[in-house]
Amino acid sequence: MIFRAMEPGDEYLLFEMENRPEAFRLGETRIPYSLDFLRHFIESSLADNFLSSGQLRLIACLPPVHETDSKPNTKSPAPDSIPCQNETGRAESIFPAGIASVAESASESGKVGKAARSWAFPPVGILDFYNYEALHSRAEIGILLCPEYRHQGLGQKIISQACSYAQNQLNLHQLYAQVRTDNPVSLKLFEECGFARCDYRKDWIRAGNRWIDVIGLQRIL
Repeated sequence: MIFRAMEPGDEYLLFEMENRPEAFRLGETRIPYSLDFLRHFIESSLADNFLSSGQLRLIACLPPVHETDSKPNTKSPAPDSIPCQNETGRAESIFPAGIASVAESASESGKVGKAARSWAFPPVGILDFYNYEALHSRAEIGILLCPEYRHQGLGQKIISQACSYAQNQLNLHQLYAQVRTDNPVSLKLFEECGFARCDYRKDWIRAGNRWIDVIGLQRIL
């Protein structure tokens, strides 16, 4: 798995991911994001410092296909979901020239995910570190996988590698997550990645006329 910083053109990927129904159901967002807002979000993130802003968003990508392989794996993944909570640095682009136009064209036809699979380093999801507290050396973590890459074990790979990155590059002592009780897939995912339950919050999130409990998990790095 490869992590990279966001770059111009990623607004189309974020637009498709963040505005999906499950993102609204499992997160706390109520208003859809516009492309213009996401462009500004990416631009500002390129100048942000994790230590000062308290947030770092990375794009998780598949590694390049081995030279001996005749062609990339085009197996069609399962369509379901492993979304987790996520809130809403400059690195050189590892995408080929013209990637923004490819993403834009795909977005207009509603096929960003399909276009992404043709990129040299296909993005498979979004990784967030947020609510960073320097004094306590901790941050909250959340991931959101592209639908076509769910149920393939990639969530575990992203979180495991994210823990290593947080410890060795961000010098964090621990990561924590807050998962709704109506999201058992995410709960199982974090527990399989070494996160332990640490608290239980009754009626923590309001969803229409319902109140949802939240389970807190943490992992000491």
